[in-house]
Amino acid sequence: MKLRLEILLLITLFLVAIIPLGIYSTILEENNITQNNTTLLNVLDVRQPNNSSSGAAALQSVLAYYGTDTFPDSLVNMTNTTENGTLPEDIAQAARDSGFTAEVKENMTLKELQDNINQGIPTIVLCQAWGDNTTGNWTNHTGDGHYLVVIGMDEENIYVEDPAILGSRGYIPLQEFLERWHEQYLINQTGNNTGNETGNNTTTTTTTLNHLGIVITGGQGVNFPPFIKIG
Repeated sequence: MKLRLEILLLITLFLVAIIPLGIYSTILEENNITQNNTTLLNVLDVRQPNNSSSGAAALQSVLAYYGTDTFPDSLVNMTNTTENGTLPEDIAQAARDSGFTAEVKENMTLKELQDNINQGIPTIVLCQAWGDNTTGNWTNHTGDGHYLVVIGMDEENIYVEDPAILGSRGYIPLQEFLERWHEQYLINQTGNNTGNETGNNTTTTTTTLNHLGIVITGGQGVNFPPFIKIG
C-alpha cells in the first residue's frame, strides 16, 4: 500500500512538472521560436523622470547600450514627450537625430524579438503595464501603455529593462506578454470646416498599435568598465 502511494505521488509530481512545459512548448511552436535562448543584453538600467516619460527613458537605455551618453531631460525634449506620453515615431526620430537608424514596426512577432536579441539588438516595445487592470484581462485593456526594452527571452518569459524599476530587471510570461502588447492613442487633428464660422475643426481619431516595436540599429553594444578613476 505504501509503495502504491509513493508511485502515485511520483506520477502526480511528474504531471505537474510536464504540463507547464507543454503549454510553453505550444507557445514556442505557434510563434516559431526556439528554446535555450538565455542571452541578456547589457542594456543600461535607467529610471524614468516621471510617469509619462518611459519612452524617453527607454531610448536613453538603448542609446547608452550603443555607447551614446545622453541626459534624460534632453531626450524628453527630443521625443516631444508630454503629460500624455510619447509617440513611437518621435522616439524613432530622436534616435535618428542621434546618429542611428530607427524603424517603427507594427505586428512584430516573438520570433523577430528573439532574432534581434541574437543579433545584439534591443527592441523598444509598447505594452500595457503598471495600470489599474483589476480583471486580469489584458487583451481588451488599454490606456496603460508603457515602453519597455526587450533584452532577453527563454521558453517561459520575456526579459526587459523597465524604466519604472531601478536596480532590477523585469519579466513577463510569454503568453501574457502577447496579450499585453498593444495600446491605443487618441490623436487630435485640426482641419478646416467650412460649416464653422471660425474655419477650424478639431477631430479626434483612435489609433490602435498592435505588437509595436522600435528597432534601433547602427551601433555595437559596449561593455562598460566596472570602475573609472574620478578626474
